[in-house]
Amino acid sequence: MKRLFSLTVAIAFVSIMAWGCTKPTSSPAPSSNASAQADHEGHDLDTTTLAVSAYCGKCGEVKGSDACCAEGAESCDKCGLHKGSTLCCVTLDEAAVGKDLCALCGQIAGSETCCDQDAEKCPDCGLAKGSPLCCKLTVDK
Repeated sequence: MKRLFSLTVAIAFVSIMAWGCTKPTSSPAPSSNASAQADHEGHDLDTTTLAVSAYCGKCGEVKGSDACCAEGAESCDKCGLHKGSTLCCVTLDEAAVGKDLCALCGQIAGSETCCDQDAEKCPDCGLAKGSPLCCKLTVDK
């Protein structure tokens, strides 16, 4: 009995070391954090992760970042957003101007078309084809 218990503990220890202490490398999705804020689709808006889930329609920066709507930030003379921000001087449709945009699909964040599983992906940029950000940003596929 003592030998069986020792064997079980050893197997549990090896299992924890092998699978419990490694980070998954196959999933690019941001990790879930109970204290993080999330948008309507469950995208993690935790600013401690490097994942980008939305761009702010007011300033053009990554939503929730330290630079987002920061006081004293220089505004672009052409577009009015923060100079050098991701959305600085990006030409958007009138319907998308001033609205937060989803970095995962390119649609207006919170809209019915945001992160639609059936949406056709653009072969050039990887975002939803025809979305406000389609082919307007450099995005990893």
